[in-house]
Amino acid sequence: MKQRIFGKIMIFLLLVLVLACSNNSDPVPDSEVDVVTEEDIVETEEISESASEVNNEIVENTEIMLETTKGNIKIRLLDNKMPITTSNFKNLVEEGFYEGVIFHRVVPEFIVQTGGFASGMNKKEEKPFIKNEAKEEISNEQYTVAMGRKIHPDTASTQFYINLNNNGIFLDENAQYGRSEYGYAVFGKVIEGTEVVDAIGTVETNSILLSDKKYEDVPIEEIVIKKAYVI
Repeated sequence: MKQRIFGKIMIFLLLVLVLACSNNSDPVPDSEVDVVTEEDIVETEEISESASEVNNEIVENTEIMLETTKGNIKIRLLDNKMPITTSNFKNLVEEGFYEGVIFHRVVPEFIVQTGGFASGMNKKEEKPFIKNEAKEEISNEQYTVAMGRKIHPDTASTQFYINLNNNGIFLDENAQYGRSEYGYAVFGKVIEGTEVVDAIGTVETNSILLSDKKYEDVPIEEIVIKKAYVI
């Protein structure tokens, strides 16, 4: 058990910015993060926590299908528990934003990430940021789906990832080995197609240089989301 935890710690330290959205594996300068203001963040009405008690159970809500070149992945969203995040995600799905998007980062035994690049590593348009709804009670467990973001907690936009392992000790709010007290917001879970997720998580990757920026863990064979829709 100790060896497994140590191995995960090493992966996390080597890839501490694995979920940064702007420059992939490049460090995000503090000056870039500091310019984020309330005006940059999508405003939403106050959500009453009493209307939806937060716990670990994945409730039955909206289901999303991702048809990929590796197979289909069905995701069940936590609409009642993560209303801001799920609303943003559903809007992107319904407008067709994710069609043609690739899985641009694969870190074995950690995460597979998508939502930011089209074929050829062409960067997609960044949408408005949303508030971070990460909660300790909703953990980055295996096959859960969460938002990628920059260092500032309220900078999630379009990128999301699927956990290949139980990564809560690194990615949850107040995580034991997290890089800050802010976590990464889990907003759903894969309920069908976990074998597809596992297959994506084992593909060969390399690093590429685009516009003087180095991108790590990029799959050699493109894995494309052909279609994304609400079921």
